[in-house]
Amino acid sequence: MAGKSRVAKNMPGLTSPEALADSEEWHRALVETLGKAGYGIIVLQNTTEREAAFVFVSDEAYKMTGYSPEEALAMSAWDCFDSSELAKIQERYRQRQSGEQVLSYYETAILRKDGTSLPIEASVSTMTYRGNIATVLFFKDITERKKIQQELDEHRRHLEKMVAERTAELKETNKQLQHEITERRQIELVLRESEKYFRSLIENSQEVIVVLNSDGSIIYESPSAKNVTKYSPKDRQGRSIFELIHPDDLPRLVRLFEEMKASPGATIHAEWRGLWNDGLWHNVEGSARNLLHDPIVAGIVANFRDITERKRAEEKLQNSARYFRSLIQNALDATMVIGRDGIIIYATPSIEPPRGYKPEDVIGTDGFSTVHPEDMLKVMSAYNELMQNPASLIRTEVRVWRKDGSWRIVEAIARNLLDDPIVAGIVVNYRDITERKQAEEKLQELYRQEKDLRQQLEMEMKRRVEFTRALAHELKTPLTPMLISSQVLASELKEEPLLSLARNISRGASNLNSRIDELLDLAKGEIGMLELKIEPLDALQLLREVVEYVTPVASSRGQSLIMELPDLLPLVRADKVRLRQIVLNLLSNALNYTPEMGRITLRASQKNASLVVEVEDNGPGIAEEEQQHLFEPYHRMEVAGERLSGLGLGLTLCKTLVDLHGGQIWVKSHVGEGSSFSFSVPLEAANQ
Repeated sequence: MAGKSRVAKNMPGLTSPEALADSEEWHRALVETLGKAGYGIIVLQNTTEREAAFVFVSDEAYKMTGYSPEEALAMSAWDCFDSSELAKIQERYRQRQSGEQVLSYYETAILRKDGTSLPIEASVSTMTYRGNIATVLFFKDITERKKIQQELDEHRRHLEKMVAERTAELKETNKQLQHEITERRQIELVLRESEKYFRSLIENSQEVIVVLNSDGSIIYESPSAKNVTKYSPKDRQGRSIFELIHPDDLPRLVRLFEEMKASPGATIHAEWRGLWNDGLWHNVEGSARNLLHDPIVAGIVANFRDITERKRAEEKLQNSARYFRSLIQNALDATMVIGRDGIIIYATPSIEPPRGYKPEDVIGTDGFSTVHPEDMLKVMSAYNELMQNPASLIRTEVRVWRKDGSWRIVEAIARNLLDDPIVAGIVVNYRDITERKQAEEKLQELYRQEKDLRQQLEMEMKRRVEFTRALAHELKTPLTPMLISSQVLASELKEEPLLSLARNISRGASNLNSRIDELLDLAKGEIGMLELKIEPLDALQLLREVVEYVTPVASSRGQSLIMELPDLLPLVRADKVRLRQIVLNLLSNALNYTPEMGRITLRASQKNASLVVEVEDNGPGIAEEEQQHLFEPYHRMEVAGERLSGLGLGLTLCKTLVDLHGGQIWVKSHVGEGSSFSFSVPLEAANQ
């Protein structure tokens, strides 16, 4: 070391060969010593060929990098650094070469010849080498140190994590202890409240909870037993649960009980009939669990409930289902369900009469295969409409093939219930209407025949009217001069018996003229040719005029004609001539059928929106069977065994005229008590 110190001391300014030799020896010794210490030395200097060229590499540096001296001295430092570090290394080198102060100690990595990365600890400085500035790199392989450091760091992190976790555990434990103390107090409070809650539930539940010994005797029974079984729990304690089970159910329940006892923890479920304190057998549903092995319970825990009402409801529902199933299966209309693919998925037994097939014959077959070809377009149109409009309803008539080879006409109603999860299909209800169709065709034929006959009848009636009109004309032509001549003769003659003869001729001619008019009016009325001239009129005045007109006739027979008319009556809408004809006809009949010294009364009143006129007499009365034919044409009544003269058209014509006015006519009569004929016509206000 002394020699080396000397060399170092005398190096500056020495130029003698001895000094240079000592300096070289000193540097070589320094490099070898550093190499033994594990340090490599590289001197970098810019040359004309490259930047940061290797101009000196120590033996230790060769070993660490794996390059030979020839290879190293032909390289640049930039070839030994990873691209991620290169820019930073170059910047520092250039700053250092320009004389700037740069970080001189750091850790980095260089690339070996084999391409592997070598972690190093580097110390960098500058020097003058061969007259130019150069950078000297002292570096040491720190691979092992890095591994050790990494292990130490990992160990440190592990210790720190363990300390943190343990600290957190201790904090959490402390927190939990505090929480548990608080929670325990809360739990104690909740348990007390829970005990009250569940006791209240048990006591007020609709289920009965019992604890049984192995022999079935009752250890405990919840207070709810009082509400369910009507027994007091205290009265039942110590007694056997099997005492309340129906004899028919007892063997089954005992067998289940024994099987459960043989298996600790086993549970059974059953239904039976139990005898309650009301003396009735109730349907019961319950379950039991074997907890005889449980030291806390040491018994068989059972709970049961009264399901009598539920059973009744289920039975009622089942009966209802059977009822509706029977209705469907025995209905006259057939029902089938067609799936989305057109296949029949259900059919009722009532399908057999119209189709000749049983349900099992058609289920699974094409629902359209038996439709008449000419009706297929109509059926597919209805089917498409159903598919486009869920829940819609389609009605149609089609012809379908029957098993016996005939075509039947059916009326079908279809509804799309494909989206209904229960039905999931198109429901088709149909009935065989073949006979009905045939009957309709026959009826249409009868209608046509009836129409033809009606037309013939109308023609016949027209001919009859024409004949009646011609007959009336022919009769009135010679009658008119007879009527006028008899009236003139009666007015001119003063002596009997010629005067009486003249008057008889005049009355006979006048009577014949009235009969001809009635016959003509009736013929017109029968075919709807009788027309009215409706106008508002004073009915009270009209009634007085008619009474005044017939009063002489009544007086000549010693009859009393009484008017019971109000002071005022509303106007009526009527044909004045025809209304007079109705009243005059009824009064004439009353005069004819009332004996001498008899009484005839005319009344009129307003009832609702009508005028009601009544003609009452105290004549012989009319038998009930006779009343049924009074308003029929050509019907004549008998008085004292004699049939009166006339055509029997008066009352028939009255009814026709009243009907044309929109009113009604009726009779009230008893044999020996007289008769009352009444009719009604609308008032003027009612029509407005």
